Amino acid sequence: MYKKFQAYLAEGSTTRMSFDLDGFTDPVASAKAGRTVDSSGFEGLTNWELYQISQSSHAWDRITWYRGGVVVDNPFK
Repeated sequence: MYKKFQAYLAEGSTTRMSFDLDGFTDPVASAKAGRTVDSSGFEGLTNWELYQISQSSHAWDRITWYRGGVVVDNPFK
């Protein structure tokens, strides 16, 4: 699963993504916490995804961010 997610983020990919920030008070802190998460498990996996996204600025224009069903700005810009 994690390899597929990384392929979606890879340079040259055209895959568009949506990310719902509901439940995340501080997405940047969550991304930092995801840096050391073991992606082969389930615990902390969303933080791991946020970390991967935070490190993939080339993919940011393909991600639509939502909070409360409303489009919001990228928290990593």
